[in-house]
Amino acid sequence: MRLLLLSGIGRPYDPATGKGVVGRNYAYQTTSSVSMFFDDAVMNPFIGAGALGQCIDDFNGDNFDHAPHGFIGGGVIGTYSTGGRQIQNRPVPPGTPRWGAGWKRAVSRSYLRNAAVVVQGSSYSQPGAFLDLDPTYADPHGRKLLRMTFDFTANDLRMSHFLSDRAAEIARAMGPRQIVENRRLAPYSVVPYQSTHNTGGAV
Repeated sequence: MRLLLLSGIGRPYDPATGKGVVGRNYAYQTTSSVSMFFDDAVMNPFIGAGALGQCIDDFNGDNFDHAPHGFIGGGVIGTYSTGGRQIQNRPVPPGTPRWGAGWKRAVSRSYLRNAAVVVQGSSYSQPGAFLDLDPTYADPHGRKLLRMTFDFTANDLRMSHFLSDRAAEIARAMGPRQIVENRRLAPYSVVPYQSTHNTGGAV
């Protein structure tokens, strides 16, 4: 975005007027998940590939009737096996101590016996979501930093909760010892990693 603006190719987006080529139409992805912890089922999370998974496409786009549910859009429900990294992947159930012997026991018990059902849902462009140059912050060379203005809409959240409920139904049918629903809530935060599937920002 900086290169386009500084080189004069295109106009920066002005949220006050809604005009401009670069910066508008920013959208994201509305994710959620259901974690499962089993007693006996061994999942071997270290066996996998970067894009290995299975998805249910029944609730994506126009594959189903949205009218009774009060939202537009949809998404996929899936489960993936991308390789259980020993340092990065340490899922433990709620209530586990943050460190010490209790944490070690929980990690040892849960590493092989956990799985997740993941939702990746739509996020539509809206006038209140845009990218522009920050009026205050700059990099060490004095160049303005990119500023993102974004939050999940009521439509995004209704869609996500509907799909999250379907994912929870699948998880319960698998018979785990414990289910943890990680529902999508507002406001949006950049702190926890969610996805790198950003869209929009230019027409």
